[in-house]
Amino acid sequence: MSLYITLELLTEQDFCELFRFESENRTFFERSVPGRGDDYYQYPIFTERNRALLEEQAKGLSFFFLIRKNGEIAGRVNAVDIDSSGCGHIGYRVSERFAGQGVASEGVALLIGEAERLGMACLLAKTTQTNIGSQQVLKKNGFEITAEEQEFIHFRKEISCT
Repeated sequence: MSLYITLELLTEQDFCELFRFESENRTFFERSVPGRGDDYYQYPIFTERNRALLEEQAKGLSFFFLIRKNGEIAGRVNAVDIDSSGCGHIGYRVSERFAGQGVASEGVALLIGEAERLGMACLLAKTTQTNIGSQQVLKKNGFEITAEEQEFIHFRKEISCT
């Protein structure tokens, strides 16, 4: 399936557009994931936090991608906290406008390809027990459940270098 989406590494030039994306979708995101706090939605703090993310990215500790559809930010997908064994945690979010259209599934699939290209060994993820859509995205992309807790489900995907 191809939805004609692309992944682009986050750059400082994206901050203004990304801030709009995050602000416009805040209520939608907070229905299924913990909020980022009011400070995050103040542009000077937003840019400061994202500059810190770019520093992590420059060191190869994390990678932050924008999911674009027809040039517009449709979502984000990240690989963060990459450890010395090559395992990192993923996170993703898709705007309300593009929800339910396969954008998250394809964005995660593209991230898996990037992780493979970068030589990563595995990807880890967790969702809340109630975030069924996110669980389906992970399962569709070959993630397996590794643990279930009262609040969260943990997933893992081994990266094969074929």
